[in-house]
Amino acid sequence: MPHFVFKDDSILAELAKFVAPNSFSLDAVKNIFLEATDNGVFAMATNTMTGGARVKIPGSRVITPGKLILPLSTGNTHQAFMKQIVQLKMDDGKNVIHAVVGDAKFDVPTINTDDFPEFPVEPIDKPTCVLSVDELKKLLSVAEFSSTDKNQKEEFKGIYIMLGKGKAASMAINPPGIFAHCKLETKSSIDFDPFEVLLTQGGTTLLQRHILTLTGSQELWLWKPNGHQKRLIVQTPDQSCIFWLAEVQASADAFSKLKGAYLGKNENSRSGVVSTKELKSVMENIIALIGSGEKSITQMTLSSTSQVAYASELISNGNQPLPITIEGEPVTFLIDPGLVKKAMDEMDATKPSLINISTLNYPVVFEQTMGNMTLRIPIMLKTK
Repeated sequence: MPHFVFKDDSILAELAKFVAPNSFSLDAVKNIFLEATDNGVFAMATNTMTGGARVKIPGSRVITPGKLILPLSTGNTHQAFMKQIVQLKMDDGKNVIHAVVGDAKFDVPTINTDDFPEFPVEPIDKPTCVLSVDELKKLLSVAEFSSTDKNQKEEFKGIYIMLGKGKAASMAINPPGIFAHCKLETKSSIDFDPFEVLLTQGGTTLLQRHILTLTGSQELWLWKPNGHQKRLIVQTPDQSCIFWLAEVQASADAFSKLKGAYLGKNENSRSGVVSTKELKSVMENIIALIGSGEKSITQMTLSSTSQVAYASELISNGNQPLPITIEGEPVTFLIDPGLVKKAMDEMDATKPSLINISTLNYPVVFEQTMGNMTLRIPIMLKTK
């Protein structure tokens, strides 16, 4: 006969984001599982596909240990439990929760706790890979640049994370427009076998939401359990929060090979610097003149004359000033101005961009570093 009291204004609302949508066939995972133990009240939620969470509710008081399922599918039940003292009680053998919220008392029909899937991982009691909340936030920040195109390959819809002793990196690719890369020197001195994960976009978003509630300097332990099911586990040392996130089914090795196409250079590579704001203005002017699409494909020439020249099917000859420093001979290439402008919207217009010319795979790559993150815009179209 579970019976407990708690006061909370965020945990259940956050966990509700992990709850499976109504389209799921298993009714239990459309709700939140609550377990009262001698160590407090723990709430669990999962959508069984993307991820799940087990979080201790702060300030909870257990009168009688036990389990119950808090239904969210019968309206926004959890909203009533946010800002007031809540008391939940369930009689043995009856699937009805007796709830007290402030001065109100009501009964909420529920379902059998046996229908809720077991949490797929056990907490660990010693450090593995350690990151601070702030470090993990930085790694996850590349997720905003991953692809949202339903027709795109799975590996482009999530983010790739590499973790090793004293270092970490993350990447997102949104072809053919932009590549985001974050590198960190971590404070962790713990020795462990380096590993990599390719997280789903949905799981990444859920983890980002949850760690916003944690203190920036707080430690998090990350690890990959053994087994055929690929997942990343994120845990606080005191085991008050445990998250599991499913990996994309595509191989992380495949994504790892892709990074070479975006990062690779050859011995003939050269570089320059260009005004991000002015380069974006060039793209906007071309789009204003000829629109976007196949007919907007433009031949562009960059040189050290502080001018950019361009021509297309609809523009026989155009040029405008462009503050630029470039080594060697002028470089001519083809671009889709609409695509480049869209990618450049993610860059800081007040800071210059690097130009990498004759890289391993692309004639030109525009690049800008902001803090720990580097954005690259590879020009996918070959030189005439």
